[in-house]
Amino acid sequence: MGFEILTTSQSRSITIWLLGSIQKQFPSHGRRYYATQQNITVIPQNALWWRFILGTRQVASVWKANAWDETHGEPAAVRGTICQERYTAHISQKEKCCYIYTPPGYGETAESYPVLYLQHGYGENELGWIYQGKLAEIADQLIWEEKIRPMLIVTADGMMREEKENGDIAHRPELFTEELLRDIMPLVEKRYRVKPGKDNHALAGLSMGSLQTSMTVFTNIGLFGWVGLFSGFMGNIFDGNNAHLAHLAEQADAFNQQTRLFFRGMGGNDPFWESFQKDDSLCEKYGIRCVRKQYDGAHTWNVWRQCIVDFLELLFR
Repeated sequence: MGFEILTTSQSRSITIWLLGSIQKQFPSHGRRYYATQQNITVIPQNALWWRFILGTRQVASVWKANAWDETHGEPAAVRGTICQERYTAHISQKEKCCYIYTPPGYGETAESYPVLYLQHGYGENELGWIYQGKLAEIADQLIWEEKIRPMLIVTADGMMREEKENGDIAHRPELFTEELLRDIMPLVEKRYRVKPGKDNHALAGLSMGSLQTSMTVFTNIGLFGWVGLFSGFMGNIFDGNNAHLAHLAEQADAFNQQTRLFFRGMGGNDPFWESFQKDDSLCEKYGIRCVRKQYDGAHTWNVWRQCIVDFLELLFR
């Protein structure tokens, strides 16, 4: 069935369970984290590789991805740090957490930094970019090579749920905007040294996170100067509520003036290609300027890692 999982060990293999029965063992080939979205129903949660394979609350959206090279040229002394911060979300009144990547040397100076808020896709959580995305390794390498400016990078949980009176749980991705503005950004700006102003604030996301990025920036024009959609949606693929697009249409000139970079990247074999073409037409219709890049691949981490590299190299210039 084409499933691959490669372990963190050179000497072991992993057995995965498909539809409740053992189907196949996959040999280990080093530190590459591969999985798939389809038909996996049971994976032992006590396995050492659990968080590397998933980084999620459920088995979903963990795709085959080319691993970022872990044999970096930079010494350990120039690696950044990932910190966990907890907060109580206003919407749900539940305790949640986010992760903040601080660049090498952050704790040694009083310097302030620009900040990128970076979101995951459907079924994942705030760990997705850290484990599957290899975010810190990529940022460390690019900073060491002087290809990007040192920055803070924040990853948060975007799986927004709302419990109905009958006990059903509704998926409400649009609620992320409020949580970002009311909870996450104030927390980061209070506890970390963040440069003020839209020219120092970026927001990006992959798949569902790209839709949440669109919803946020199109209704808060002038808050983020740098915007990235990876395998990304401008239109709402969940319920068709596109109030944010109506706002963008009315404020297209302001969006172009206030936004330093609007980046759209996608794989040429993405199953959502028709949605991207609709977004192409929308940008053309309203004169929305964007940098659009196409990669080999589909709706997968090997595309999203390439997106984040290219996006980071354009940020805060």
